Amino acid sequence: MDKIKIALFHNSYKDKDTKPDFTNKSVEVNGETYDAAGWRNTDKNGNEMISITLSEPYNPNGMAATPPAPTAIKKANEEGDLPF
Repeated sequence: MDKIKIALFHNSYKDKDTKPDFTNKSVEVNGETYDAAGWRNTDKNGNEMISITLSEPYNPNGMAATPPAPTAIKKANEEGDLPF
């Protein structure tokens, strides 16, 4: 596996503890783009750490940010669910 480098930037919009301390909206891993979020935490031994989460890119329209898998398209076409 190749090294994966992720740059996180201070989240200037953080207004409550549930929002991440750091973010990046365009992290590329193996040709796929993800949103990254990082939270400052302390482990059970009192050591400071940052926990990082990668997720599908946020889409404000509520629709899937990535296209459906080809098998899903084929199945919908076979069932007559596609409009073309």
